[in-house]
Amino acid sequence: MRTLTLLRLAATGAALGTIAACAGQSSGAGEAAAAGQPSRRTAVSPTELVIPPAGLPGPGLCQIYDLQNIQTTPSQSCNGIENLVRPGGAILYRPKDGSRNVVVCYVSPAERGLIYGADLFDIDTRQNIAVLIPRGGPPPKGGCPGALANYKP
Repeated sequence: MRTLTLLRLAATGAALGTIAACAGQSSGAGEAAAAGQPSRRTAVSPTELVIPPAGLPGPGLCQIYDLQNIQTTPSQSCNGIENLVRPGGAILYRPKDGSRNVVVCYVSPAERGLIYGADLFDIDTRQNIAVLIPRGGPPPKGGCPGALANYKP
């Protein structure tokens, strides 16, 4: 299994961890996407969320992770947040439905404000639950929270 760091977090110069680790394996994401359903995993989907729960936004809020400057922003409203993220950055969204899940939306490295993929993680197990939008898929209506529109547990 090949591991890929998607993002390092830094506070006072010390590395705290990464958003997620990837595995170079595929399990039918194309078939699920073609059927209009989120898939379980793709070749570029992280398999594990490695941010501690205390580092995640509160329920109903989003947080920006900037890969270029290795920094985060405080939790904030999700309205229009994708337009504040540098290309190649990520948005974390905690649903306010009482679930222990977090959505990671990936902003295109080529175009500011364009969400081009999203994954759903379980906060407690840190495992990838579903690929909500395969990389390169259409951006969700309603920004990062809209990535959950087609998800059915």
